[in-house]
Amino acid sequence: MLRRAAWLPLVFVLVSLPAGRAEQKIAVSVGPAATPTPLLAYRLLPDPRELKPGNAAALYYRTEAMFVENAPLLKEFRENYWSEWQAMPLKDLPQAEMDGKIRMARYFLRELEHASLQRDCDWNTSGREEGIGLLLPDVQGFRMFAGVLAAKARLQIARKEYADAVATLRTGYALGRNLGKGPYLIQTLVGVAVVAIMDKQLETMMQQPDAPNLYWAFRTLPRPMFDAEVALIEESDMLERTWPFLRRVDKGILPVEDVQAGMAQLDKLAKDFSLREPPFKNATRAATIVAMHGPAKTWLLENGYPKATVEAMTPVQAVTLSLYKQYRLAHEEWLVWALAGESDSHPGMKAARDKANEAGKVLDRVYFGGLLSGLFDGGVVVAVGKIQEAYRRTERRHVGLATVEAMRLHAAKTGKWPEKLDDITAVPVPVDPVTRKPWDYKRTGDVVTLTSPLADGEKATATSHHVITVGLREK
Repeated sequence: MLRRAAWLPLVFVLVSLPAGRAEQKIAVSVGPAATPTPLLAYRLLPDPRELKPGNAAALYYRTEAMFVENAPLLKEFRENYWSEWQAMPLKDLPQAEMDGKIRMARYFLRELEHASLQRDCDWNTSGREEGIGLLLPDVQGFRMFAGVLAAKARLQIARKEYADAVATLRTGYALGRNLGKGPYLIQTLVGVAVVAIMDKQLETMMQQPDAPNLYWAFRTLPRPMFDAEVALIEESDMLERTWPFLRRVDKGILPVEDVQAGMAQLDKLAKDFSLREPPFKNATRAATIVAMHGPAKTWLLENGYPKATVEAMTPVQAVTLSLYKQYRLAHEEWLVWALAGESDSHPGMKAARDKANEAGKVLDRVYFGGLLSGLFDGGVVVAVGKIQEAYRRTERRHVGLATVEAMRLHAAKTGKWPEKLDDITAVPVPVDPVTRKPWDYKRTGDVVTLTSPLADGEKATATSHHVITVGLREK
């Protein structure tokens, strides 16, 4: 078994994904609100012109380093009341107690704010030789930081300190955005979670009778907010970094001692993962390689390798090279689909992923004893379509909330709520990021139901189907 303390980024990607639901539901009750002056009086990310030269990641790491000398603060942040305060009705918040806790965290929060104002964010974890064994213990802690920021913002909302609340949330949005720039998918998914925590507090603020209009704040958020490209490319050679011998098998005829050194790397891998016993017994592996030697040579010859080179290779090199090349070719085909942002449900994407998994499982079975398939939920490539859905869920939520703010703006300007979205002319009604259509709008008395439109042939999923129920107030 893996060490309980070992936290593998690609494993956590799978267990971090939200459970599928037929739809994402939000319910708000809002009143009219004109746009502020200036239009971007309330920014959800720092003004790019005010960013300073520097690396935000260094300050985020510095924030976590505070716990080395202040263990009581870490214990404090792990208390349940922080999450309880994020959802508690505003009138019930224990304001005096929260003041004390937030004051205790003031230096920590200041460091997060400074990090949000840095121009760059390089997490310095790209290209690490540990491969799938790289630990990222810092990443999950940032979700806890988001909870502290959200509780502080909620207290400020309760006190009608809206500008201060937005400033607090802005620090959180910057954290989520910077995590989204990380070289591993787990970082981007935690970034998605952080932004969702901030969004929840904005939903609360929008419902206050005198809350400012955030239409332009939503509309000027980056689109897309998250992009998997950097992480997908970074993780595409994770297997080679885990077992460096794979980089050498296609470098001509290898001496026997080099091949033996490559096999020794596998034994070291077992020890690095603290496995009770190696999942790949040498005798079993040797017998398997002998049985696969003939088919491996045939594949190499059919794919352009010179006969003299193939015949001169040891059985281990020939089998390893053929299995690795089949996996690499299939993985590259899957990667093209993944970088294009296609859903796992698309037939082409599914076929490419199945092919990569099939090729990877053979390599895994022969050399890793099924270790990789166990880590990746039965496959060797991640369900990137689900990750793309998590990104799109954020985009769609922001479009829906921006539509609500456009309604509030219209009501403030005309003195009445729109009967249909076409009635709104003061600002453009935002369109869905997937279908490029406005959301469906249905008004029944003082209640409007906004529904994200489905693309042709698209099924309602947690990503594709959002519903916002909007109660309309006169003030």
